[in-house]
Amino acid sequence: MCKYCAIFCHNFTGEGAHQKPNVLVTKPFNKWKNAIEIVNTHNNTEYHKNNVIFAENFISVYCNQHPNTPNT
Repeated sequence: MCKYCAIFCHNFTGEGAHQKPNVLVTKPFNKWKNAIEIVNTHNNTEYHKNNVIFAENFISVYCNQHPNTPNT
């Protein structure tokens, strides 16, 4: 599973919110014969790239490293 997409992905995603995430997000991965192609395809989707950014932003805010986060 893709840790970024498993946490931050919505039911429908991608440009126009018409892509439904499947393998590596909501369904288990079991086609090891095609693993490199499937992972590369997933990594190049717009929703994966956005979810990586969401995860990085979440971590920076959580660690209080985001410049717009007030110190409490």
